Amino acid sequence: MISQYARRGTFMMLLLLISGLISADEMSPKLIGTLSGQHPVAIFSIATEQGGTREVILQAGDTLGRCVVNAILPEEAALTCNGQKTKELLSSGEKESGASISQWKTILLEAEELKGWIKNGQQIVNDIDLFPHVDSGTLTAYEIQRVRRGSVAERYGLRKGDRINAFNHIPVSELETVLAAVKAMQDNNHYFTLSVRRGDKDYQLTYLLY
Repeated sequence: MISQYARRGTFMMLLLLISGLISADEMSPKLIGTLSGQHPVAIFSIATEQGGTREVILQAGDTLGRCVVNAILPEEAALTCNGQKTKELLSSGEKESGASISQWKTILLEAEELKGWIKNGQQIVNDIDLFPHVDSGTLTAYEIQRVRRGSVAERYGLRKGDRINAFNHIPVSELETVLAAVKAMQDNNHYFTLSVRRGDKDYQLTYLLY
């Protein structure tokens, strides 16, 4: 059975290739994160033809351009590229924490830390000020007006002025649906996505729980 990570990684790769953002012949994958467990995954950063980077989440057996992911270990991924075996190592400083983010970012989170932060209402109040943003009488986002320096929220990649407009691509205006999705995420899923407007740019922050 193909896991949710493999399906998601393959789908993301197809979208990027079809849209012309990356060249299958010229990708230079860089390992920036791994997640162990029953179905280990690796997070690779790849260069785009436009000079930026994108991130993909792959399992063993998945293809990345001319490379095949053979195995994933806690600190490395074994690849075969153009018929030659190679290893991508995760250096001690590479694991992403969200301190600096691109417009398409994957952030690794400890599941228990996230659950503890959600349950501790006072800590959330201490860490972040969140207010509804209303446009023409309709709730369109929740705007962050304060993030405490060094807080969990800051490490999660959130910044003052951010407008969170969707959870797992569900608009925040559909509050009941969002709450149901949050509960489903806590019970079953290992990742979720926040759609954020920062200044004049839109960000997709995907959080992988481990």
